[in-house]
Amino acid sequence: MGWLAYRGGRDTAAAHASITPEIMIETAALVLEAPLPSNRRAATLLEVASLHPEPSLLRIQSIPDEEFSILISSGASVFHALISHTLQSRTDSFRLTLNWNSTSGDGFLSIKYPDDDALFTHDLAGCIPMPGALILEALAETRSAEVAQNLPYIGFHQGPIHVAPSSTLDYHTPVLKPLCYRKIGMMKPGDTAISTGGDIVPVLGVFKNTTPAFGSFAPVRLRAPYFVLQSDLVMAGAQRLIFGGSNAEYTFGCDEVLIPA
Repeated sequence: MGWLAYRGGRDTAAAHASITPEIMIETAALVLEAPLPSNRRAATLLEVASLHPEPSLLRIQSIPDEEFSILISSGASVFHALISHTLQSRTDSFRLTLNWNSTSGDGFLSIKYPDDDALFTHDLAGCIPMPGALILEALAETRSAEVAQNLPYIGFHQGPIHVAPSSTLDYHTPVLKPLCYRKIGMMKPGDTAISTGGDIVPVLGVFKNTTPAFGSFAPVRLRAPYFVLQSDLVMAGAQRLIFGGSNAEYTFGCDEVLIPA
């Protein structure tokens, strides 16, 4: 399993050699990130079409009453799905994930706010294959500055993507255990770590994923010795850091605050 194709911005794109206009992708996932539309009017996030090898269409829209619409057509086959959400206007962006399995017809559509735990899901039926021509057209369409501004990241994954808490720390991030440090990528449920309060706490779960480093997945490097770091740390921009001391108390009026990386 891996990424079939993706584009992050205007100038960074990749497509596996197996993606041709004639291929039909039966089981895969589409992931995109975009700013949440601020008005109450319908807005088309992406619309691409192809006539070869047969007429096909992919359209993703934001519609009034807090819904998103996805339409996929290929020849005589048509798939349409709606998902509702209650993301607030303060939300900067959202992540949409469409999993489809045309063999069973099942699918799964989700809307997530990358910087929050808000998640909206909808089970699907009647899914159809995605023509490779639409994937290639989607990469070409997002090359334009106008489309890239409204759709900074889009990716197509071979096989389903599990919608779970986003991984926000690099594999090599050191975690303090009772007797030593260990890379977070080597941790497993049942291990213990030292909390900020000095307590020994258990690791309840470990989430790992590999994704193109665009949109909210773009990493941030914190350079040592800032923030009293002993070494550089690489993490997602949405990762929160505990910031304390006299500066926090003077600026925010409390002992500690959480700040995004």
